[in-house]
Order: sequence, then C-alpha cells, then structure tokens
Amino acid sequence: GYGVAVYYDGSIYEGIWEDGLRSDHGWFIEANGNFYVGDWDNDLRTGSGYCKRKDGLTYKGEWQDDEFHGVGELTKADGSRYLGSFRYGKRHGNGRLESWDLTIYEGDFEDDMITGQGWMEHKDGKVYEGGWLNYKMHGSGKFTWTDGSWYNGEYVMDKKEGWGTFNWPEG
Repeated sequence: GYGVAVYYDGSIYEGIWEDGLRSDHGWFIEANGNFYVGDWDNDLRTGSGYCKRKDGLTYKGEWQDDEFHGVGELTKADGSRYLGSFRYGKRHGNGRLESWDLTIYEGDFEDDMITGQGWMEHKDGKVYEGGWLNYKMHGSGKFTWTDGSWYNGEYVMDKKEGWGTFNWPEG
C-alpha cells in the first residue's frame, strides 16, 4: 500500500510499498539532497524515472536495479548532455553527446567510451566521421577542415596511418 518513511539519516520515501519494500511508484529524497521520482521494483529504481543530484547531474529515462539502463537523457552541471542508450549505468549503444566545450558527437558508445562508428563536430567547425576507439579516431574515416580540405583514409589512435587521400581546395 501507500506510505511514507523517514529514515534515520533524514532521507524520505513516499510512495507504494510491497512486503516492506519500495515498489511500483514513489519519490525519494536522500539526506544529501539527491532526489528521485519514478518506478521501483523490489526496493530498487527500475522502470522509468527522473533524478537530480546535488552535484547538478540530472537523468530522465529508463532504470534497472538502481542504474541508468535503457534509453535516457543525462545532463551534467557543466552543461554537457547525452541522449541515448545506457547499459548498467554507462553509455552503451547509440547516442548523442553535446559536450560543455560545444563539441558534438553522434554514434556508438561502448562501456562509457566513444567506440565504434560515429560523427564528431568540433566547436571550430572541423568534422570527423568514421571509426573510433576509446575516444580516438581509429579505423577508416574522413576528417574535414573548415577551409574545405579533407583527408579520407586510415587512422590508428588519432594518427593518420596507411593509405589515405588528401584533398585541398583550389586557390
């Protein structure tokens, strides 16, 4: 049934209880100021929910076993924002990252790292589209500078290596 619990540390839960465990839907304010409202299962945040932490981080999306899991939107205090897939609390799968420094990345993430295929535009307008490994250009890709010059070829950990083609605009 419905109820309110005030914990010894000052945390408060209000919502549905089942067999003494938070269940179904409710809100929880931790003593440190962190806040969550959403679905619960077996005393764990599971389903859809929203949280805001005292450090400025907010998350709205799917949860499993108290972790971001599924599709959601994560915003940090510095203004960076990620919209995409999560797996057990980490960015994993396809997503879009808008960094505090105005860099935008769209593509694959693996275990919280930019890894796989993706596209990145830097704040100065330079663009890279291709393979990534642990935040580094890796594999086949094309890098385009703002003057129209481009390189299409192979990268190994952010360095051009192997075959590739440079193109410079006429002028």
